[in-house]
Amino acid sequence: YFRYPQLFTMVTLIGLIAPLLVSYDLRTKAYLMYFSRPLTPSQYIVGKSGVIWFLLAGVVTVPALMLYGMGILLSTDLGVIAHTWDIPIRILAASIVLMIPTTTLAVVYSSLTAESRYATYSWFATWVMGFVAYQFLTFTPAAMSEERPPRRRGAVDWEAMEVDLDKWRLFSPYHTLGKVEAWVFGLDSTASSVVPSVAVLAGITIIGFWIVRRRIIARLSV
Repeated sequence: YFRYPQLFTMVTLIGLIAPLLVSYDLRTKAYLMYFSRPLTPSQYIVGKSGVIWFLLAGVVTVPALMLYGMGILLSTDLGVIAHTWDIPIRILAASIVLMIPTTTLAVVYSSLTAESRYATYSWFATWVMGFVAYQFLTFTPAAMSEERPPRRRGAVDWEAMEVDLDKWRLFSPYHTLGKVEAWVFGLDSTASSVVPSVAVLAGITIIGFWIVRRRIIARLSV
């Protein structure tokens, strides 16, 4: 659930909502109304981000927790709870990994322009181009190699072909998030290979917050 369904849901939802959050305020100067009250730039950013977090929780976190709950109710032995008690915690952790960096990136795009359509284009272009770049750079050389095994039914075992799935991962936000989420759920035991992805997501969050805050302060000082 935290892979393909969340990709289209999250990207589409944020792409429709986030571009207007800050760009509209900049275009109409509505931010002056916000800051006429005792409100700090950081509180403004958190408030705008909270709108996206709430909606994402409704389409990502809540359904995942409901699936877990249904699985428990349909189980013939409630003792399964003792073996799966950590899954809700992992779901919440994976949701945080998903929501914070993506929301920050979307708010950054929204703050860089007064025209929401540019922010929308930048948002979708980041995901589409990143995904395509990763797929092309990772799998095309192996697919064109003369050493490729005969074609068979089913998925190709790229690891058996010694394809480095992590080499170009950071080019794609989707695959970067997937790497960290797989580690959160215990599906990826190679902690050392997760560190670069974690660093990138943390960098997007910290630098993005700084950029938005600087943009708001600059507007207020005019």
